[in-house]
Amino acid sequence: MSGICGIVRLDGKPVAEAELAPILGVLERRGPDGTGSWTEGKTALGQTSLATTPEALVERLPLTHAETGCTITADARLDERDRLIEALGIETRTTGDAELILLAYLKWGTSCAEHLRGDFAFAIWDPREQRLFAARDLIGMRQLILHHTPSRLFAFATEPQALLRHSEIARRINEERIADFLEDLEAYDLTSTFYTGAQKLPPAHAMVVEQSGMRIWRYGGLAPQALLRLADDRAYAEALLDVLKQAVDDRLRSPEPVGAMLSGGMDSGSVSAVAASLLQAARATPLQTFSASGIDPDCPETLAIRAAMQLDHIEPTDVPLGDIDAYRANLETLIQDSAEPFDAHMTLPMAVYLAAQRAGRRVVLDGVGGDTTLGTQDMLLWNLRRGRIMQAWREARGEKRFWDQPEPVARQLFRSLGQIIVPEVMRRLRHDYVRRRARRRSLDRSLVAPDFA
Repeated sequence: MSGICGIVRLDGKPVAEAELAPILGVLERRGPDGTGSWTEGKTALGQTSLATTPEALVERLPLTHAETGCTITADARLDERDRLIEALGIETRTTGDAELILLAYLKWGTSCAEHLRGDFAFAIWDPREQRLFAARDLIGMRQLILHHTPSRLFAFATEPQALLRHSEIARRINEERIADFLEDLEAYDLTSTFYTGAQKLPPAHAMVVEQSGMRIWRYGGLAPQALLRLADDRAYAEALLDVLKQAVDDRLRSPEPVGAMLSGGMDSGSVSAVAASLLQAARATPLQTFSASGIDPDCPETLAIRAAMQLDHIEPTDVPLGDIDAYRANLETLIQDSAEPFDAHMTLPMAVYLAAQRAGRRVVLDGVGGDTTLGTQDMLLWNLRRGRIMQAWREARGEKRFWDQPEPVARQLFRSLGQIIVPEVMRRLRHDYVRRRARRRSLDRSLVAPDFA
C-alpha cells in the first residue's frame, strides 16, 4: 500500500518544506515507485507510491485539477470502475483511481465517497472552499491517522510514526490503548492509537477540516439485504460463486502477475481456486501461490495445504516452517516497525508475504478475514425461527460431530429454543450480567494495575 500525508496550517502560516519532509521520509519504504509532494500556502500534501494497478504506473501524485486547483493524494484501489467512469461521463478507461476520486469529488462534493467501491484513504485540498476533505473506505482496509490542534495545525499520514515526526506533535503514550492491548490485543474503539496526539479516521467515515474546525461523519455502511430465495442449494452455491468471481477478478487488475497465499482453509483456498480458473480462462500464466507448511507431515493443516497445492493452473511455492530463520532479519524489522503490536504477532503470514516479495510479487491475494466475512450466524436459531425442526436437528448433529462436542444434541436444541422463547430484553440483561462478571474475573488475573483497570 502507498503512503500519504499532509499538513494544513490553521494559524495561517505558510507550510515550510521542512515540515513535510520528515513525515514523507518515514513513508518512503511504502513507495518504491516514487515520492511526490505539493505545497501551496498553508497546505502541503505528500505521496509515496506503490503501483498495484496498470493505471497507477502512469499516475503521478499528488494530482492537481487544472481548472479548480483541487489537489488529491490517495492510497486507493477502486472496484467497479466502469460503473463510476460511466457516471462521471469520462471517455477514457485508463484514468487512474486517484483522478477518478478527484473527479467524483468535483461532481458530488463531500458525498463522493458514497459512490466509491474498493479500498481507499484519500485527502483533497479544495482552494475554492479553503478546506481539506478526506475519507476512508467502508471496511477500513486503508488507514488514515489524524492530528488536530484547533486554530493551529491539522496533519495526517498513513502511519502514526510518520505523523509524530512533525515537530509540533508531541509523542505522548496513550496508556488506555496499552491497557486495551494487554487485555484483548485489539482496541475497544475505532479511533485510538498508542499515542494521544494521533487518532484514526474510522472506516466508512469522511471529514472536513477548515479554519472554523473539524467535522467527522459516517457516510455509509453495510446494510442487510433482502433474504435471497433460490430453488436449491446448487443455485445458492452458484450465486455465491458469481459474487466471489467478480470480487477476485477485480483484484486481478495489476500491472504484473499477482500471487496468492494458500493455506489449508476454505477462504484462501477458494480465492486461489477462483483466481487460477479466471487466469486459465484468460490464457494467462499460472497463479503463483505461497504456503507455510509445518514440520509434522501428519499435521491436518499441512495435509490440507498439500492437497490444495494440486489445484489446476497454479505454481505452488512452499515456505517450510523449518526454514523460518531465512526470514528472521526481515521479520524482526517488520515487528520493530509495527505501529500496532497486534500485527506483530502474525509472523506466519508475514513470512509468506516476504516469500512472495522475494519472488517479485507486489500484489498477493489472501483469505485473511474470510472467517468473519463469510462466517455463519447461529444456524440452529436460524432454522428454528423458521420452523425447520428437522433441518435444525441435522445442523445440531453436524456441529456435535464436527466439533466433537460432549453435549447431547437434544440439550443443544433445547438451549437454542430457550433463546427464541425468552424475550430479547431479558436476554440482553443476562448477556450484560454475564459479561460484567467475566470482566471482573479477568481483572483479577490482569496485567493491568487494578486501580487503573
